[in-house]
Amino acid sequence: MPRIPALSPRWWKNSHEQRSPKIQARVTEVTAVNELIKTFRFVPRDGGPVPPFSGGSHIVVEMNDNGTRRLNPYSLMSDPSDTTGYAISVRRDDCGRGGSLYMHNHVEPGMEMTISYPVNLFPEDTRARKHLLLAGGIGITPFIAQMAQMDERNAHFELHYAVASRKLGQFGDELKRSYENRVHLYYDDENIRMDIPALLRGQPLGTHVYVCGPKGMIAYVHDMADKAGWPKGAVHSEEFLAPPVGEAFTVELAKSEKPSASAQPSPCSRRSRLRESMRPISAAAGPAGNANAMLWWPMAISNTTTTG
Repeated sequence: MPRIPALSPRWWKNSHEQRSPKIQARVTEVTAVNELIKTFRFVPRDGGPVPPFSGGSHIVVEMNDNGTRRLNPYSLMSDPSDTTGYAISVRRDDCGRGGSLYMHNHVEPGMEMTISYPVNLFPEDTRARKHLLLAGGIGITPFIAQMAQMDERNAHFELHYAVASRKLGQFGDELKRSYENRVHLYYDDENIRMDIPALLRGQPLGTHVYVCGPKGMIAYVHDMADKAGWPKGAVHSEEFLAPPVGEAFTVELAKSEKPSASAQPSPCSRRSRLRESMRPISAAAGPAGNANAMLWWPMAISNTTTTG
């Protein structure tokens, strides 16, 4: 299956507005997973079942943020066999565009929201003899649903999941308990790192690899897979992109007609923006910069390349 190119934000928004059926939903659960991540569960207001979905799907959550309408896609992490509701996780991003802050600060149980029907741009390829899942940070969320689906049909898979620290790795702990030796965990602060080139070299014929995490991680896996001779159709990833951050600008005060100091589009520092460009982008829409994330990943990934 060929890699699906990222669509322009304007096209994606217009497409969503015109074509996506919507579900009037109620938030039934909000759970703090750790200091950065909350999970949210939605059920239809009418009490009926949710439309079915497959692992790798996402929904778009609509938000009315004090007059600003936000449309943010989030990967579904609930079991595809559960038809009673959908679950997503949102990582708080203090330097983002506001969607994650709205979800963290304003969304509570009982709140009514509008969500889209599920769309899957990141499905498993059922022709694969084995599925190699590589996740970084909040990029774990689509794999939670995929692993439940794969386990149900006894598919051969293994997960390699990198996070900054154990205190941010609760999802990994839960998955380890459920799937035991099929789950491998890596922690940056303990210098336990994922060796992507070695993982790609050591797979049997017919394996497909799936990657979800920071933009730099996705690019690195594609690059290493290409160098290792993997068929392009056996390497899967997904990206949600938003418009780039604008340049500084000058405004003129209407009454005095005097220019003010140059205004910045965000109070975030350059370092914060670099980190913003590296946050996992398959699980939430946001800017994806071109920084060399290999130097800055807050996750346990090794960028050591071995030739031969």
